[in-house]
Amino acid sequence: MTDSTASVARASWPRWAARASLLAAFVCFAVNCVFMQLTRQQAPSETALLNQIVGWGTMTVVAAGILAGAAALTGAWRQRARETLVMAAMGLTFNVGIVLVTLWLLSLIRQARA
Repeated sequence: MTDSTASVARASWPRWAARASLLAAFVCFAVNCVFMQLTRQQAPSETALLNQIVGWGTMTVVAAGILAGAAALTGAWRQRARETLVMAAMGLTFNVGIVLVTLWLLSLIRQARA
């Protein structure tokens, strides 16, 4: 090992949790975009089950992102790591935003059906 590689500090667990929180939002967007592109020319009745599986799967990823972001936020707060706090706050904002937009769209759909 050289001196330059030995001096590089390993990232702490809050930083990894903040990264995971950001990654969860990206994975949610990517999976939904790919799914919609692959099934855009099929009838909704043909893809209903797969749509439910993708929807619940991505919401599980978002829930894990919220938990990781909250853990990263508390861990970074205790360590006084400003950059990790910012990353955790961004991950929480994106993931909670996804949940809020989903709930808002579901309420609009219910109002339109009534």
